[in-house]
Amino acid sequence: MSLHSFGSVLGGSRTLVSLRLVVDNVLERLHAEFGQLLQVMSLETDENRKHLLLSYFHSARQQLLRLVAIVTWSPKSKALMECVDHGKVLDVAR
Repeated sequence: MSLHSFGSVLGGSRTLVSLRLVVDNVLERLHAEFGQLLQVMSLETDENRKHLLLSYFHSARQQLLRLVAIVTWSPKSKALMECVDHGKVLDVAR
């Protein structure tokens, strides 16, 4: 992958985003998703509740592992902190 094609993935100019903002955004999103899950689960059967929980925890684990990678590598490379939208930084990593 050339640098030119990499730029098109992120699209447009890049801005610096604080690591704290990225961490806060991910944790707030996980908390909100969990709250929504709790509301939906009250209407589900026991088997569906288990499936929904498993799916949520799998997704949350993946997001947290990506966050760990970002936190681990951010002091080593400022390029990891550059993105178009801090809310989408983990989506680009998928």
